[in-house]
Amino acid sequence: MKTYFLPAFLVGVVLCLAAAPAGVAAKVTPSEFKGQLNVALGNKKGSAAYNKGAKFFQKTLRDKRNKKYASKYANFLTKAMRGGRVKIALLGRATNTFTKGLLAGYFSGKSFDLYDKEYNKAFTKLVKPLPLSQKTVATSQALYNTIKTYSARKGVGQDEVFAYYMTVDTKNRLPEPVS
Repeated sequence: MKTYFLPAFLVGVVLCLAAAPAGVAAKVTPSEFKGQLNVALGNKKGSAAYNKGAKFFQKTLRDKRNKKYASKYANFLTKAMRGGRVKIALLGRATNTFTKGLLAGYFSGKSFDLYDKEYNKAFTKLVKPLPLSQKTVATSQALYNTIKTYSARKGVGQDEVFAYYMTVDTKNRLPEPVS
């Protein structure tokens, strides 16, 4: 028994998939992000909360249509971690984790540029609300190492990263890291 329907069906499926848009993820408005973030976090607290938030942040930023909202998403993310969800002693680590998510998500499918305007706005929104007790040398060093490691993968030299970070730490009242 020969089936002529199966090859025709497979050709139809392939043509439909080829005509579908490449980006399956829909654009997420800031208000939708806030609601979806609260659902994703649920009743998680501590490191579970900031790890889950960073993964959600990174996943949302991978879509090129969401990159323009990176600073608003970062603002919602930092606000979600307040109010007892993450203890003050862990906010430095949380910010470092969010920075990893920001770098991986924002520059996914986009050329790497440390001086990208929207990236810098989002990074500032992550770092600025840190309490003074968390603006320590250890936190600053962790943030610097995260940016340095990601930049090295993209072919940016350590001297350029250090020069960039010197402007960031002065603006956000972070101590100078060890290069």
